[in-house]
Amino acid sequence: MLYSIETSSSGDGGVLAPPNLSSLVRHRQRLQLPTDRAAITEVWAAAGAGKSTLLAGWAEQLRADGEIIVWVGLGGPTTTARSLPALVAASHRLAVDDSRPPSDPERGDGVVPETPASAAEALVPLLSDSRPTTILLDDVHHLGGRADAEWLTRFISARPAHVRIVLAGRYAPASLARIALVPGIVEFRSTDLAFTRDEVAAFLAVRSITLSDDDLDLMTRRTEGWAAALSLLAGWLQNLDGEARLPEQFLDDHRAIGDYLVNEVLDQLDDDRRRFLLVTSVVDSLSVPLAVHLTGREDAGDILDSLEQQTALVSHTGTGSAEYSYHATLHGYLRAELRRRDFGAMHRAARDAADWYRLSGRPDLALELALAADSVDDLLDVVDAEGVGLVFAGKGALVQHALDRLEISGRQTTTTHVLAVLDSAPYLPDPERADLHLAAASVRIEEAPPLVRVLHTALTIMRAADEALRAGREPATADDTAEPVSVPFVDAAVLTALDERLAEAAGDPNGCDALLIDVALFCALARARVQRATGDEAELETLRSAVSSAAASHRTWLQLVLLDAAATAAARTGRWSEAIDDQDRMAVLPQTEALGDIVSGRIQFAIAAAAFVRCRPFDFREVDDILASDGAHIDPGIGVPAEALRLLVALDGDTGVGARERFDELDNLLNSRGHEHPRTVAACSQRYVEFALRLHDRHRAVGVVELVSAILGRDSLEAVTGSALLSNAAGRQTHAETVLLSALEGGSRAWHSSGPVFAWLTLAAWAERNGRDTIADGRVLRALEAAERLEMRRPFIALQGTGVALLEPRLGRLGVLESFAESIIAAAGRILPADVVRRQQDTADFTPKEREILRELPRHQSVGDIALKQHLSPNTVKTHMRSIYQKLGATGRAEAVERAMSQGLL
Repeated sequence: MLYSIETSSSGDGGVLAPPNLSSLVRHRQRLQLPTDRAAITEVWAAAGAGKSTLLAGWAEQLRADGEIIVWVGLGGPTTTARSLPALVAASHRLAVDDSRPPSDPERGDGVVPETPASAAEALVPLLSDSRPTTILLDDVHHLGGRADAEWLTRFISARPAHVRIVLAGRYAPASLARIALVPGIVEFRSTDLAFTRDEVAAFLAVRSITLSDDDLDLMTRRTEGWAAALSLLAGWLQNLDGEARLPEQFLDDHRAIGDYLVNEVLDQLDDDRRRFLLVTSVVDSLSVPLAVHLTGREDAGDILDSLEQQTALVSHTGTGSAEYSYHATLHGYLRAELRRRDFGAMHRAARDAADWYRLSGRPDLALELALAADSVDDLLDVVDAEGVGLVFAGKGALVQHALDRLEISGRQTTTTHVLAVLDSAPYLPDPERADLHLAAASVRIEEAPPLVRVLHTALTIMRAADEALRAGREPATADDTAEPVSVPFVDAAVLTALDERLAEAAGDPNGCDALLIDVALFCALARARVQRATGDEAELETLRSAVSSAAASHRTWLQLVLLDAAATAAARTGRWSEAIDDQDRMAVLPQTEALGDIVSGRIQFAIAAAAFVRCRPFDFREVDDILASDGAHIDPGIGVPAEALRLLVALDGDTGVGARERFDELDNLLNSRGHEHPRTVAACSQRYVEFALRLHDRHRAVGVVELVSAILGRDSLEAVTGSALLSNAAGRQTHAETVLLSALEGGSRAWHSSGPVFAWLTLAAWAERNGRDTIADGRVLRALEAAERLEMRRPFIALQGTGVALLEPRLGRLGVLESFAESIIAAAGRILPADVVRRQQDTADFTPKEREILRELPRHQSVGDIALKQHLSPNTVKTHMRSIYQKLGATGRAEAVERAMSQGLL
């Protein structure tokens, strides 16, 4: 083999000396050289992955520890003829010379001796020197000749104990296959060298570059931590004037990265392989059969394997029918390059791939490709044939993108009109638009496929039922004595028509059995909506039956939609324990990437909602991610409750001016969308009314209570609690208590499981305020009992922890509920802001009577007035006031009021 050679040992870098390490390089602690000297360390990574830098860092650390470093970099062949053992011997001689003082007569001063007659003779100095030595062989993929490979294999097996071996390259050459059989190999691959998000941040920080969190996430994700891409982008960012921001489409067409790829990767390949990479780049991943389909190359599997070995920018997962994928940076560049070189070829490849995916049962990927290729004809073909199935698979956001593109192009069919309504079902947030699409579809509905005809009938029925409910009629309950509502087109006849449509679809010889099941389950939603509008008590039974069928058929999207509808139906009739159970079932449904964005969004929201109510550890910034997803924009079942949850999280801990802004957002949301989401209204109702009173006035709060009553019913516990809060604010506390107690003791239905807890806490606060401590104790216990059954901690923490303030002074007197109460206090410490927790602690220092008298101080009353109201003697009131002043560190009433207000105690 002819190897190039660089004799400099000055640190400039070369074959026989490690490259200089930049002062910007930071060692990554997780990438440490194994301490076991007997282990063979191998580093196989793509060009630009940072393997040489990693080796140089190890060399620097080892040399600092006094170890002899033998570095051999096998560059491309030149006219200098040297064997591998000669290069190892020469590097060892240079390393030893560097360790000798300049006056040493044995020092070679960088002169490489002539190659001895044999490898054995060349390596005598290295083998006879017993000092710890590490041999680092870089760019081993350039290893040439069978003789060098055989020598290296033998040397690794027979090396002395003081010699450690490190091999690195873009891939392991086939000539070293036998080394894989040597025990004790430690291997690092491209994925190991890839920078993590924290490492990317540190990499940029030493270059004085700061990116936003979103840009940092994007940079990490799209570069996949590839060192070359990070270095090139860092150089680009350092040259910017002003704020550091990533360039638009930086990985698709950033020229510096593209040039690097051409020079370091693509230029190593012949024309056939380059063309292969370009054509197959139209898909995100590919199997061998798909690669054959796209390229016409029967040897596509061999090409992919060789590309994986030679570039390490191609990788595969699984065995058998493995899927190959390209590194994100290479992939983005290849797509941009194909678009520039041959747009027609890109379009044809995308169409071929879309056809392949449709025939292979992956219509979602076919639709994504049709969108990417901007082919309206292909888009329409896929949507018409596969759109219904994609919606039921939870891919509604993807279908909506396609429908938007088709609408812009003026290419709509009966099927696309029906899909436009189905995609927003079952909530149908834009009824006028839904009516337009249904009317347009009805013109030629009899020419549509059978399943589309079924869905058109089901959606029409749902719209008619919604109109009945939107007309302002109260939800029917078992206790209603009024006649069932008469709804045009929503009666037994239309349900019979729906059944006939289903029977017709079932008899279609070209129908799809699996999809027919999906459509039939969706029709159960329409049937339940009719039952809801007409006061039929079978609504919940209809939904429960459909939920069971969906679970047995593993229809995840339909399970979620049906469970959500069942939870609402159960809550409507006061069976909120069942509603909670339905929500919990949603949270544990399996999530996979294949299920799609809407499915994942619904499950993620169910998990977040359960964590919120029960105060389990959860990063609620994930709610922002849910809201930012396509699923939340398409599916109101995700977007509306998730937005409400975001606001509740903020309101529970907000003691500043932001509370008014959050309340106004909540008010707008519930006024515009609350009728379709009664359980969301119920979950918000207590805070909704309380903040209307605190931040605005009683008139505004009256409007809030009217909205809650219109949506949930005047007899609902949430509406009764809101009315009681209004009465109390008007100074009619006795009346408010009587009404609220009657609702609780009379079993008034609650839409949300937190309703009884909030009601008992409200009553407890009123009792304590009036000095009825024993009654307050009992009501706090009732709240705890109602909460403990369903692990409901949030009502105590809501409204800046007013429930916690009631609970904390009673610790030690709660019997079997003591441990649950302690868990609420602990949760409050984790969740509430420090100033709120401090306020609770300060409040806990006061006795219940002191807290009552403290509330009287700002009202400009005399001691006698306060004594009369509290049924105490003036001297007892003065004693309490002195204690209050002492605890607040105040010298008089005005100062005490000022300090109490600044601490949030008033």
